[in-house]
Amino acid sequence: MPNITLNNTNINYQIKYSIRRKTIQIKIEPTGIIIVTVPAGLSQKRIENLLKDKTAWIITRLDHITKLANCPINSSLTPGAKLLYLGEARILNIATTDAKRPRVTLDGPLLTVHICASDQNHYDSLFQALRQWYIRTATEYLILRTAYWSKQIGICSQHISIREQKTRWGSASPSGNINYNWHIIMAPSKIIDYLIVHELCHIKIPNHSTDFWKLVAQSLPDYNECRSWLKQNGQLLTRILSRS
Repeated sequence: MPNITLNNTNINYQIKYSIRRKTIQIKIEPTGIIIVTVPAGLSQKRIENLLKDKTAWIITRLDHITKLANCPINSSLTPGAKLLYLGEARILNIATTDAKRPRVTLDGPLLTVHICASDQNHYDSLFQALRQWYIRTATEYLILRTAYWSKQIGICSQHISIREQKTRWGSASPSGNINYNWHIIMAPSKIIDYLIVHELCHIKIPNHSTDFWKLVAQSLPDYNECRSWLKQNGQLLTRILSRS
């Protein structure tokens, strides 16, 4: 694996050659692995020059990945772990019960999962109970807030689906169908509102043109702050309770 020194830091990277590519792509995986995809036949010197040109961006992204790895929030499902819900870190508590079906309750900062004492698949039950609770609460919350913003903006949704999208927080069709990634329920309410407004505006304008952002700004003048927050913290929201 080739390596290069950027800002006094030795960095390893992978090169993938593609006969179909005409441009160079640098991708940094959540694990910190740097993958450079280039047109077939591109010289090593050219690749190194590009990496040097992108030094600031690469170092910033690697620093962000390191900080995320060291962040205890949304990192485990052990008692006392901190899980985000509506932007606040809730403390995971596990309690035993005689009931066969697990359930989840939220009381202030305490997020409690009640699991049958005789359950042999303790972790699987915990995982599924929490996941289902998040999806259910996300569905309820997103439907209510979408109805609110629909009235404010004057754009109506026809159908709302809650999904687990790997690369998107949401999507919308001109016919009024909206898909939301349920992990957004872990974000602060202001960020959720931004996503909702974003998708409602896409029903009217199905692109990211200047007119689209002007329409978003009419409801959320500080949308850029929300957009930046989601870009910076998106991986924190999705690294727990996701399907493998």
